[in-house]
Amino acid sequence: MAVEGIYPMFKGTAMAVYMTPDNDECTSSNTSGERYGLSKYDFTPANNQMKPVFDARYTAVNRANECIDGLEKEGVLKSGTPENIKLFTALYGEALALRAWAYFDLVRFWGDVPFPLTPSKAGQDFNLPRVSRDTIYDRIIKDLQFAQNVVPWATEVSYKDRITKGAVKGLLARIALHAAGYSLRWDLATGGNVGMRKRDDQTRINELYAIAKTACDDVIKVESAQHSLVSSYENVFKDSHNKRYNTENILELGNYGLSANDGVGYYIGLSVGNVTGIYLQGSPQVRVMPTYYYSFDSLDTRRDVACANFSIVATTVNSTLLANFNLVGINNFTCGKWRKSWQEIQGPENGKTNISWIMLRYSDILLMFAEASNEITATPSPEAIDALKKVRRRAFSVSAQPIKVETYVNALITKDAFRDAIIKERSFELGFESNLRRTDLIRWNKLTDAITDTRSKMALLATGVNPYTGKKIPRYRIYLQKSYIVNGPTFVPFTESELNTNLATGYVALDYMSATNVNGLTNIFAKAFQTNKTELMPLHQSVIDANPALKNAQLPGY
Repeated sequence: MAVEGIYPMFKGTAMAVYMTPDNDECTSSNTSGERYGLSKYDFTPANNQMKPVFDARYTAVNRANECIDGLEKEGVLKSGTPENIKLFTALYGEALALRAWAYFDLVRFWGDVPFPLTPSKAGQDFNLPRVSRDTIYDRIIKDLQFAQNVVPWATEVSYKDRITKGAVKGLLARIALHAAGYSLRWDLATGGNVGMRKRDDQTRINELYAIAKTACDDVIKVESAQHSLVSSYENVFKDSHNKRYNTENILELGNYGLSANDGVGYYIGLSVGNVTGIYLQGSPQVRVMPTYYYSFDSLDTRRDVACANFSIVATTVNSTLLANFNLVGINNFTCGKWRKSWQEIQGPENGKTNISWIMLRYSDILLMFAEASNEITATPSPEAIDALKKVRRRAFSVSAQPIKVETYVNALITKDAFRDAIIKERSFELGFESNLRRTDLIRWNKLTDAITDTRSKMALLATGVNPYTGKKIPRYRIYLQKSYIVNGPTFVPFTESELNTNLATGYVALDYMSATNVNGLTNIFAKAFQTNKTELMPLHQSVIDANPALKNAQLPGY
């Protein structure tokens, strides 16, 4: 089916791995090369890692345009049996949504871009100029508003890994929030007036917040019938590893086989050594910022799911290969939402994991609803407060909820306090997922602040002090070294000590707290970031060379 052929264009290691860091959650371990450049904001028009993402999104656009154009011209949207009209109209809406998704990625990473809405044909003029992002956003939002009425709910279809009504509404909300927010802008005619700004139409900004709120509310209203939070945060990701489609994961980008698989769980995820026959290897290039780990409340159960405090290391005992779960030092936490140890059936090879990439969850719907609602009202509404509480309740035990949920959220009585809490909560809940954090921070105009604050906290952490509590972090972590084949722990338990002597049998002392290791991360963290320049990426030089309409339209500063 032609519409299904659009989905593979959203896959790719660069998007899932190299364009997720650097931000206040994670950093790339790459220290040089084009992959390093994508992560560290060291962008150049010659970077060949970013071009495949750009090209793939335009291939998605063209494939969607072909579907849209074909369905319009065939007349199947208006004539035929009611069942067929409904079916073809749903496919039409799905193609509109996929085109919107592709343009959303193009705009949030490249800004104003060429905006074709018809399929490519021999002999046409392919030399298209940049088009204002506001124009693009307004059109794809309009398309999504149509699509949400014709695409079926997830419970109405048998297929998975495809856009359904909840996903359309979630994508509509996500795009509306970005369209209402800040971005790096400049005068397309002159290349001047470069800076972080919102669109200059406050009325439209207010409309966009209302659109986002309504779209999320539509999903929340049918919570019992369609999408809802699963009881276990860890199972959100375990289910995705094993192709179990739960009520929370509204849209997953399915990874299968050797040809349509983008290394999720290998390049980003838990580090796994050469334990052949037990697990396939994982060689992550993304590290958790220690400051992100320490930003969690110690009672927040999401921390040890998101931040893997161990790696799986091969060891041989009496000629038997074992998979030890060994604690890691402060600079080697990895993104724990993707773990080959969670897979009941391993993928076809190390870098082809069969682990899906979650694009949208119900918890994101709740948080977007809370955010949009807060922007509309003078003070946080009861509905927004309730949505935030729902997300936090799952994160804390019943005994902790009176303080960590009720007292915490009820204290957020101003618009600004609630907005700041949402900014933090999105990180706690959605860390590393769907390439969200970098562009979320940009739309809030918080990326510069987040990078500066992270560096400052890392400097304090290098002195051995927890930057959130002010308490000294002991040098050693003491743990029982064990091997697991199945039912491995979410995290490796440990005690902290300044001494590494007099250990009980089987226990190991990890030299955890090291200023050298902290400084090593800090020295490469967001190394080339420049305010009012690297919030977006430049067009690849080959794109400009092939299109005279872009000859003088490179991102200012390049």
